[in-house]
Amino acid sequence: MSCARCSLAPVCGVGPEGAPGTLPGRWLMVGTPNVGKTSLINAVSGSRLEIGNWPGTTLEIARATARLSCGPVELVDLPGAYTLAGSAPDEEVLLPALDDDPDALIVNVVDASHLSRDLTLTLELAELGRPMIVALNLVRQAAQRGVQIDPRALEAELGVPVVAIGAHTGSGVDDLVASAARAAVSAARVRYPAPIEAAAGRLRTGLRTRWHAVSALAGEYEPALAGTATLATSAASALGTAPAGIVPPPRVPDRLGGSARDAAPAPPPSGNRIEAERSALLADGVDAFLEIGEARHRAAVRLAGAASRALSHGDDPGDRVDRVILHPWIGPLALVGGLALTFHLTFALSDPWVGFLAVIQGVLASWVEAAPLPSLLASFLSGAVIEGVGTVVAFVPVLFTLYALLGFLENAGLLARVAYLADGLMRRLGLPGRAVLPMVLSLGCTVPAVQSVRMLDQPRDRLRVALAIPSIPCSARLPVFVLLAAAFVPRYAGLALTGLYVAGFLVTLLSAFLFRRVLPGDAASGAMELPAYRLPPMRLVLRLAWLRTKAFLQGA
Repeated sequence: MSCARCSLAPVCGVGPEGAPGTLPGRWLMVGTPNVGKTSLINAVSGSRLEIGNWPGTTLEIARATARLSCGPVELVDLPGAYTLAGSAPDEEVLLPALDDDPDALIVNVVDASHLSRDLTLTLELAELGRPMIVALNLVRQAAQRGVQIDPRALEAELGVPVVAIGAHTGSGVDDLVASAARAAVSAARVRYPAPIEAAAGRLRTGLRTRWHAVSALAGEYEPALAGTATLATSAASALGTAPAGIVPPPRVPDRLGGSARDAAPAPPPSGNRIEAERSALLADGVDAFLEIGEARHRAAVRLAGAASRALSHGDDPGDRVDRVILHPWIGPLALVGGLALTFHLTFALSDPWVGFLAVIQGVLASWVEAAPLPSLLASFLSGAVIEGVGTVVAFVPVLFTLYALLGFLENAGLLARVAYLADGLMRRLGLPGRAVLPMVLSLGCTVPAVQSVRMLDQPRDRLRVALAIPSIPCSARLPVFVLLAAAFVPRYAGLALTGLYVAGFLVTLLSAFLFRRVLPGDAASGAMELPAYRLPPMRLVLRLAWLRTKAFLQGA
């Protein structure tokens, strides 16, 4: 990719205590969903990876390259997860990607407005005994919620570089890149109950890190299933090889012996041995799963408390908005009204540009007719070139305006609210509330929407949603709908377009209900995260609108 961030080149030579340092050749971006990993990659490399303000935007491994004076640095965007032992298909890629690339630098992107929640994953990463740095994103949003974060205090607690950044705006990115040369193994350690510590120590032989031993006790990690062909191959093929000319980080021993880069020579403990340790703990009244989870949570809360200070206890403005948007009666009406307003503004804002293009098209056609050209050539230029190309170009203002408005709504944090409001309806259809997210994504394109069903936990739910969402109108059908609405109901084109989309959603819901008869089963349960409201930068909204409009023009 192009070197959009060549200004970062001078930081390549900054190491510990000002000594010359080198940057690792590959950085793995790890963090919870919707924390800003993709935005950070775009800020560092100048790439244009798809981003959004809802959980599940990144569903597979994506890569970009930042070309610095010391050589290229590959940035790997891993799917968001709350734990290294996630159960969703996209989350299952995370641990193999980390295990299969021990030389890569871990960049843990943390949401400062949900610090204790995100630090739970940070503590798990610390148990891997790998060099890492922490990118503290959304510090300004945390301050708006009445919490002041001290990056220096958090750095002292973790023992790794912690840099406050603004992933959307690119602020702090230079400091983050410079801190990569000072990456270190975190000194933070979760203190588990003594019986668990002893059992983990006995299981440590044959396992890579402390995390693997502890998580095996919790039932979150099974050595016999780790590194299977499917996961290991997909992660390795997506990661590729390190760029040439970049010095990998040195071998750093973990805190329980061994090396983070070297495979343990001893065979992993058998399932029977792990089960015996779990049974022994239960016999002593210790539930390893609950105790480990509680210990990690307590440690994360303590770290967050040491690095933050309450500024006020005022009501969050986002909470006041949610009281209206998420109201069981007002919310759906507001969302339908917002959709209708979006389509109305699409035509209202784009009509002058459509008229301007029509005037240009008419002028060009008159020039061709007046030119002394053979009739066949004149007919080809006026009918095929001017009329044909002009018809396609006439949709550009409409599509660009619609994509800009939808992009604003997406990145403002409304998609997750749609899923929350639709949760009750989805469950009546036997689907989880998150199933509405692929349906909303299909407004842009059906193909990535079908791919996004991987965010659902149950295979049956993924199949039902994938079969149902093609009924929702995507952007490829939008020009046809726009043409029909403008031709038959020009005065009510916005309402007509809204009706077509609503009808598409109704057909999709009906299909999902009918598929429930064919594929019976209970709907999966789970928590749903509501991201903070954000005012997306105008350059981001316009860039996304242009990329999507350009994709339409290329396909046309």
